[in-house]
Amino acid sequence: MDTQDLKDPATLLIAKDLTADCILYSQTKEAYDLFNAFRVLIDNDPALRKDSTLRPEYENLIRQLRWIALPMLSWRELGELFREQFTVTFGFPENFDLLTKLQVKLLTIPVHHDRDQYKQQLRRALVENKEKITNQSLTVGERQLEPTIGSWLLMYNNALGTGPADEVKYREWLTQNKDFAALSQEQKDRLITIFNLYEKLKYSSTTLAGLEDPVVMDDIEGQPRVFTEGDFQPVDDYDKLLKEAYALTGRTPQPVSDEEEEGEEGEKNQPSALSLEPRSKSQIPSPKSQVPNPKGEAVPVTKPLTTAPAAPVKYSQEEIIKRYQVNQGEIEEIARLAADAQSRFANNLPAIISALQQAIQANPPDRSTMLSLLYLLARLGSLGALLRSGSPLVALVQDTLQHQGQTQLAADFRLHPGDPRFIVWLLSHLLETKLKMTENDSARFGLRLANLGKQAGDGRLSQLAYFDMDTGEFRWKR
Repeated sequence: MDTQDLKDPATLLIAKDLTADCILYSQTKEAYDLFNAFRVLIDNDPALRKDSTLRPEYENLIRQLRWIALPMLSWRELGELFREQFTVTFGFPENFDLLTKLQVKLLTIPVHHDRDQYKQQLRRALVENKEKITNQSLTVGERQLEPTIGSWLLMYNNALGTGPADEVKYREWLTQNKDFAALSQEQKDRLITIFNLYEKLKYSSTTLAGLEDPVVMDDIEGQPRVFTEGDFQPVDDYDKLLKEAYALTGRTPQPVSDEEEEGEEGEKNQPSALSLEPRSKSQIPSPKSQVPNPKGEAVPVTKPLTTAPAAPVKYSQEEIIKRYQVNQGEIEEIARLAADAQSRFANNLPAIISALQQAIQANPPDRSTMLSLLYLLARLGSLGALLRSGSPLVALVQDTLQHQGQTQLAADFRLHPGDPRFIVWLLSHLLETKLKMTENDSARFGLRLANLGKQAGDGRLSQLAYFDMDTGEFRWKR
């Protein structure tokens, strides 16, 4: 193909068909080669650059193809897309999966915490985006702003803060915001897509909520499920996940050797230290160990897949599992006591919480009862009930915060007692202050509670704690 071909209107029709195929079938490499060919030919022909009819047509195709080729772009180019051309994605069919493409791009960075700077860059690019996405001007404070993506995110941040948004506050804001309520359903859906992406980019890749690498966890029946980016997928979808990732790259990424230079900010197209070759289900190793409760169910155990980064890591999957499975005898006893309590209380949450309060107030605090009742509440998907209206533990949190002089936090608690951060605060207080656990031990138990709650359908509290790869210990997500 040369510039003379591009000047032929028939070539434009063919180019549109090729672009449509790249979009429909997510042909990353083909899209990358095609938009580069168009760009080079246009840049090298002054007459075509001035053509007011053909050039805009090809530039529109280039904009679409760049999004399809996302995993092969540099981080600088990706930032440009997020800052200047995000609305292009709204013209794609439903099968366009931006999150999966972004996940594969992040997987090319072998060191987890190094990915966070690029997530931050993309968040900033969205906030700086000046593309109009709705029609009417926005009122932010005392200012009237253009209805751009950046303006909507500025309003979003003013209402919910720049940290991970509380789900309840977020839903309240959507229903109460007059500007949002006045939009068409299509405009609302587009904004929600942007808000969800913006939230995804807030989570560090060193936490389970933000980790791009798939992890296997056992469900309550002992069956492995894929956990990635803070959510579960059936293992039957595992092959599909990796095949899609492999298709997106268009090649098998090779590990970066010690001698090879990676270039500046991922400018290379193949810096991946992960093998994305599809693995069959039979190749997924079965869990080495499970913690049975009295009903023979398996307590979930985090276990990284064999597609871990090839670069040296501080802690192997065996070491992480070993650290998670400390004190298994005590866990089995806690599970047994939780089952007994469930038979005794018949899922009566006020009665369970009242018994928990009595165990807390005992002198010394009743460790076995406290742990088993927390375990039971997690299995019931009801950890949030600890701080619901009428719970005696609400006064415990309020009084303790006031006594510690944390007046602002106490004020926030009065307004939003159901915020997950206060569940984290309460659990860490009970386990560390009352039971004298270390943060490592208490957060490990918190992670177990989070896994149990997730299995019971309580996804809002699924990210209470995580394993810190830098320190080798478990930490609360405060």
